[in-house]
Amino acid sequence: MKQFLFWTPRVAIIIFALFLELFAFDEPIFSIGFLMHSLPSLVILLTLLIAWKWERFGACLYIFLGIFSVFFFDQDDWLGVLIVNIPPFIVGGLFWLSYRFSQK
Repeated sequence: MKQFLFWTPRVAIIIFALFLELFAFDEPIFSIGFLMHSLPSLVILLTLLIAWKWERFGACLYIFLGIFSVFFFDQDDWLGVLIVNIPPFIVGGLFWLSYRFSQK
């Protein structure tokens, strides 16, 4: 169970970051627009580096990113909002569970 809780949030957030990175490819690769559209996935991956070392702090960061993304992304399309906002909350919870199980 510890191995499952250790690897699941890490693999899930990498897949989610790759999914978000797909949206950056609507801009030319060597442009400022590509860099701007890549920022969400870069922030998520930088948070993963922090969460890999400190799981409890990483869990709080991912929950904060989920809350932040609710206000940041467009609210017109609710399916899109759920697809983008739910994974950070889930990964934050999984990091918290991984932290709690590693303490026992």
